[in-house]
Amino acid sequence: MSSVQITFRSVSYSSAIECHIDKNYNKLKRIYRKINHCRVVIDREQNHRLKGKIFSVSINMTILGKKISSRKQNQNLYIALRNGFTAIEKLLEKQFKRKIKAVKKYPLAFSEYNIHSELQSY
Repeated sequence: MSSVQITFRSVSYSSAIECHIDKNYNKLKRIYRKINHCRVVIDREQNHRLKGKIFSVSINMTILGKKISSRKQNQNLYIALRNGFTAIEKLLEKQFKRKIKAVKKYPLAFSEYNIHSELQSY
């Protein structure tokens, strides 16, 4: 069971769009298991002056009490969804790299070096 809340504004509901969103969310959920909630809002802006009708996708996620959001626009809904989830994935990578850098790791080669130097001294 996924915890994705999808809202359609000025766009008719489509199970294909919902399936596409669930697929992208489950991909992120496999990599980043600490995602608590995801909200996707799909809106269609009417009569854009230069580009005509544009889809706007807003993705909001809650992970470990922090909110991450992305808003992308495109004439094609699937491209807007792809760009939105790509931006969220980059933000999640950035968030988790900060936590990994906070934990100091000792290199394995250092401990192997000490073992080899002790064996050579005998």
